[in-house]
This record gives sequence, structure tokens and C-alpha cells, in this order.
Amino acid sequence: MIDVLVFDGCEALDAVGPCEVLAYGGLDVRVVTCSEQRLVRTAQGVELRAEAPRHGVEWLIVPGGAWDARRADPRAQAATGAVGAIARAHHRRGGKLASVCTGAMWLAEAGLIGARPATTHHRYWDELAAMGADVRRGERVVDDGDLVTSGGITSGMFLGLHLVERLVDADARRQVEAEIELPDIPGTVPRNIG
Repeated sequence: MIDVLVFDGCEALDAVGPCEVLAYGGLDVRVVTCSEQRLVRTAQGVELRAEAPRHGVEWLIVPGGAWDARRADPRAQAATGAVGAIARAHHRRGGKLASVCTGAMWLAEAGLIGARPATTHHRYWDELAAMGADVRRGERVVDDGDLVTSGGITSGMFLGLHLVERLVDADARRQVEAEIELPDIPGTVPRNIG
């Protein structure tokens, strides 16, 4: 079971991309929220209907978004620490964590990355490093066992492919890649990265 934790201001593709890929891979994936509010509005204005987090879920994926807004609007849900609180509780229960884009920043702020290898959106590599992480610049997906991070918005789909391979097998990954027409090309990095 995999929950994707959404919140007001999260990036739509960060949440929906992995969900789509994981579902194509035959995995049980749900969109959940960290509040009583069940309708979440993404940064792009897309409204997502979410459920309460499930008990006993193996993976929690934290999308990016609202990272810069946390300073501008202290009332923003993500800025209240709710994302970090849910992620910490999940980790304390032995759950595994994954992030897309600046989702890694939320995990780092919650004390869940520390000095471990990780990546995030290229604009935030230095900030993530300043928080103590061993930043793997230019890597699309960084797997450190119970923590898997991915850099940039579209990397959520590659995170999904990585998890399909890890949780099912390489054949399932290849089938999903063919179905969604998104092959992972080894050694490529997104454009516009320093």
C-alpha cells in the first residue's frame, strides 16, 4: 500500500504522476490528506479529492509545492507542520518515505533526511545541502533504502517507475514504461540543470 500525501499548494503532477504510474504497475495507491479537509487545491488550481491516511501503509510519498509559500502565508496548511507530523508518525511506525521535487525539503525540515543521500528540484540543492543532506545533484531518483527522493516535477513519474521495479519487478516496470510511453533513459538529467 502506498499513500500520496497532498496538501493545499502541492504540485499537481508531483502527486498525480506517481499515482498514475504506480496504479499502472498494479500497486495499491491512494491520495490522502493530512487534515479533515478532503478537497485539496493544488498550486495549479486542480482540486483533488483525498482520503484520510491509512494505517499500516508501507510507503508515504510527499509531493513538492508550497515550499516558498510557507514563509509568505503562515496560515498555509503545509506551513503548519502537518506534512512533517504525518511523515514523522509514518516513519516512527516503520513506514518508508519517498518524495517528489521539493517534497524532500518537507522531509528534511521534519528531520527525516539528516545526512542521508537525497535529491530535490535543482533550485533547492544548496538549501537541501544546508539542511545537512548528502545532495546527489543531477540524479533523477536517489534510493537510500527506506528513503527514496526524486528531483524536479516530472521526476515523480520516474519515482513511480523505480518503485514499480522495486516493489514488483523489472518486467512490470518495462510494461508500465511501454504503456505510458515513458522509457527511462539511463544517464539523462532534466534540462536547465546547472
